[in-house]
Amino acid sequence: MTIFVDMDDVLADTFGKHLEWYNRDFNENLRREDIVSGEVHENGPFSSNTTSNIMR
Repeated sequence: MTIFVDMDDVLADTFGKHLEWYNRDFNENLRREDIVSGEVHENGPFSSNTTSNIMR
């Protein structure tokens, strides 16, 4: 059995889903245009401790 995982958003829009979750969880309204780096969590108004806890 072979399982493929889409890690670069070619087949599925995982980045859009991450934005949706971020906006829901942090009561924000980030859009793709607002992201200046490659990671959603690097563009939010919270500390690295919060980021670490989210990623666990």
